Amino acid sequence: MWSTRICAQSLSINPPAACWWQHQFLLKLNTEYVAALNEYRRARHLHAAAARFEPNLMYSAAVHNRRMNVRDSLYHDPEQHNAELIGTLYYVESWEPGKLARRIVRQLNESAPHRAIQEDSYIYVAVSAEKQRFVVRLSRSPEPRDPRQYSDYCQCP
Repeated sequence: MWSTRICAQSLSINPPAACWWQHQFLLKLNTEYVAALNEYRRARHLHAAAARFEPNLMYSAAVHNRRMNVRDSLYHDPEQHNAELIGTLYYVESWEPGKLARRIVRQLNESAPHRAIQEDSYIYVAVSAEKQRFVVRLSRSPEPRDPRQYSDYCQCP
């Protein structure tokens, strides 16, 4: 069900051909992250709110991920008003989206504050992973499209 929704939404943007593979990777990663997060939430709390993919959060997460890579630094986005979880991806065994998504969920669960945010009632989520860093964004309501973030997302790094 989620993959159909994500694929339909992916048709609404047209990234440059050089970025097409990265866009497809992020869509698959988000499908897997939502599934892994929901599996984790259900295991902890039987009636936990199910997470949903939010593409506008993905655009802003990917843009921030690129900025961190350019600066070679891990930092929170000072303009971000949603919950934001960031981390490093050193010694990644696999960049296969399912394995990477499960690793991100596990890695965040190793920290009590990050675990609490993943267990919270945030329904709308997105993740970006690039090079040695990742960004997860969570919100309680759908994120409106920010033309600046969307435009920045559609540019190749």
